[in-house]
Amino acid sequence: MGMGTGGRAPRITEHPQSMVVPRHDPVTLKCGVEGLAEGQVEWWKDGAPIRTHGHSPAPHRILLSDGSLFLLSASQRSKDRRDSDAGVYWCVARNAYGEAVSRNATLEVAVLRDTFSVEPRSMRVAQGDDALLECGPPKGQPEPTISWTKDGETLDLDGSKR
Repeated sequence: MGMGTGGRAPRITEHPQSMVVPRHDPVTLKCGVEGLAEGQVEWWKDGAPIRTHGHSPAPHRILLSDGSLFLLSASQRSKDRRDSDAGVYWCVARNAYGEAVSRNATLEVAVLRDTFSVEPRSMRVAQGDDALLECGPPKGQPEPTISWTKDGETLDLDGSKR
């Protein structure tokens, strides 16, 4: 946090940044504030204040002394969005002279399901004949990108036959 207030409202000097983080990884959302001596930084997610201490329903969310929000393990639960760490965050800094609100930051929690619905199968074909290799990749958030490798080398597939 910044130095003494000097009779002014706080000012956000570092806004939180949008990011994509792997599920279960720690993440820190920054909120740099100037003009807070004994003021308060509060975090919001999807329009609701985040409780970060006491009997918080999400004890893995920790307010750091510099005003940043630390998530011990990013979670993604699709059934109840309130339990998910994915969402839109912002911080609010307050003192006796006013308040400052940061820009919004979107946090996406990356998830990749473990199973392929269709896996490529080995096959033998005569040289010059076509071969169709099928692949049904796992679902994921954000949408996974697909690449093919042959003998350890990534193939450059531009829609032409190989």
